[in-house]
Amino acid sequence: MQRSTELADVLLREYDRRGMLLVPPVSADDLRQALVINDDVEHALLMEELGAGGSLPADLERVRMRFYESDEDDRRTIEALDGSRYDDALIESARRRLVDQLRAKRLRGAGPDETAVQSLVEAVRALRADQRALLARLGVEVAVEEAPAGLFHLLATTESARSRERVRLAWDAVGARRHGELVAAVDAVAAERSRAARRRGARSPVAESLRGSTIDERAVCRFLDAYLAQAIVSLDDLADELATALQGRGIDLPADIVLQHAEFAVRSLVDGDRARRWQLADVVDALRSLVRQCFALDLVTEDDRRFQLLTGDGTVIGHITVDFTDGRGVAHANHTVPTRNRHDGSPRRTSASRVSLGFPAEPGLTAQNVQSLMHEFGHALNHAFMRPGIPNLSGLENLPVELSETFALWFEKWPLRADWALLDDEARARIAMVKSVEYRRSALERGVIAALDLAVHTGDEVGIEDAFAAIAARHDFGARITLDDVLPSFGEPMFRARPGAHFAYLWGAVQACTAVAEERHALDCARDWSAAGNALPEPDPSVLFRWYRELVVLPRV
Repeated sequence: MQRSTELADVLLREYDRRGMLLVPPVSADDLRQALVINDDVEHALLMEELGAGGSLPADLERVRMRFYESDEDDRRTIEALDGSRYDDALIESARRRLVDQLRAKRLRGAGPDETAVQSLVEAVRALRADQRALLARLGVEVAVEEAPAGLFHLLATTESARSRERVRLAWDAVGARRHGELVAAVDAVAAERSRAARRRGARSPVAESLRGSTIDERAVCRFLDAYLAQAIVSLDDLADELATALQGRGIDLPADIVLQHAEFAVRSLVDGDRARRWQLADVVDALRSLVRQCFALDLVTEDDRRFQLLTGDGTVIGHITVDFTDGRGVAHANHTVPTRNRHDGSPRRTSASRVSLGFPAEPGLTAQNVQSLMHEFGHALNHAFMRPGIPNLSGLENLPVELSETFALWFEKWPLRADWALLDDEARARIAMVKSVEYRRSALERGVIAALDLAVHTGDEVGIEDAFAAIAARHDFGARITLDDVLPSFGEPMFRARPGAHFAYLWGAVQACTAVAEERHALDCARDWSAAGNALPEPDPSVLFRWYRELVVLPRV
């Protein structure tokens, strides 16, 4: 309690200093200093909140309210900066950004009603509970949130094809019973988001998500149509390849049904569940070598969870903290929280970010854990490389949406490269085979989800059933995927941050695979993917599918 009280006193003094800096006339240096104070205080409060499990002590909560929830302070700041103009283009951009942010915040009453979102989350949880109950009747005990993983394990380890078919039919029947409830919940969320966007003066949620982007809605539609066309071809090719590979193992699963048994097929091709684990210290050593190799930066570790990024002359440019779940609570989605933006001016500030992983570090990391750690660490590096020199213009939140996942998706692919010493050839071949099948099998579903996310958030009040029917008619994917297959995805956290922007995961994946295929230098990737306003060529999805196809030639595995 004493510590939080002392911190509250320090932050309130910063509040008073910010107020004095923003009294007209506000010089360029005054504005820069005020923005640094904003970022410092936000960093301090966020770190305290994360350390306290998601809530602030009462005295720090009062500080937060005073700093960020004062309509009168916001009004005075807008008035002071509205009359200011700066010759320095960076400072002027920072002024406009702050004024826009404060005006948007004053319209917070025009935000969406979270009741609809909560109803959707509860509908998805009810579905997962039904699925868990089905698995329990079949002898598989898992947590509610892990029902899909439980199904995967059951299908992978069931030898009888007929039994696998019965399990799949029972699973689909559970989803069908919740169909109407989920459709209504998704439509209600999309409609509420569209109304809220119009109240804020935007045409649609998609238009809001694309603010600051170098692409428009038409470019996204072109990309998704090309992606879906490639995904269908790749899926059909995968069926032929899997059938041939299994036939070589004496397993008869024809191409027209083999994808319904993909879990079992993959397990058969990698000879069962020989799950290897890597110790965190070994992964950190390999990560340290990789950062040095790619970016000529030193990754200095205080322990296996806290890192500093240093340039060759010893200058610290970023701090990264990594948290693992203790394995006892409910698993959460992996995510990275930027806690302070980089500022190269005076006073200088290093970036800071916190990587939160939904799996424990002990008894070691699986191949999927390693790739997830690499992905989130890529976000943290991306955050450290954002350096326009002003706090409210740097950091991940200022990347255009189409670049928001690119760097992380590129960095996570290092475990699949022959020049990463952590994996031997056998481990890399097994991981590559699993990843190749996994991505190509799920690509159509990923593309349909992204296209639906875009369609229902264009502001045209299109229901998700009509949107799915239109996409299915345009791409003629038949029974390869159903609406029930994708409905639960809309309750996941990733769909709440930027409505209509799920395409970024696919756009970024294509950009990442293109860079790997072309053997682009890491520093060039960091430059292109760590700056707002970079207009890059529209990615070609065929490169991604070719890259995943060439990871492994299935009949030879």
